[in-house]
Amino acid sequence: MQSIGLQGIITIISHLFFIWISLNLVSMIDTSKFIKRGDPKRAQLLMMFIAITLGFSVSSFFISVINASQNLKFLF
Repeated sequence: MQSIGLQGIITIISHLFFIWISLNLVSMIDTSKFIKRGDPKRAQLLMMFIAITLGFSVSSFFISVINASQNLKFLF
């Protein structure tokens, strides 16, 4: 049971870490080129959702690769 809890904590930390990296990278994009008129708050919210989606996807990919590599020992 402890290994399941540890895996959950590692997953949450991984997701938050990659979302933070994505948010830093996405914040460098100039939104005025894409959004001409409107609320700057809406543009920030859109960029935050893009960062969450990107960070979650990258984190899930890395966790999946790690899990698959750990399961390779059962092949032999």
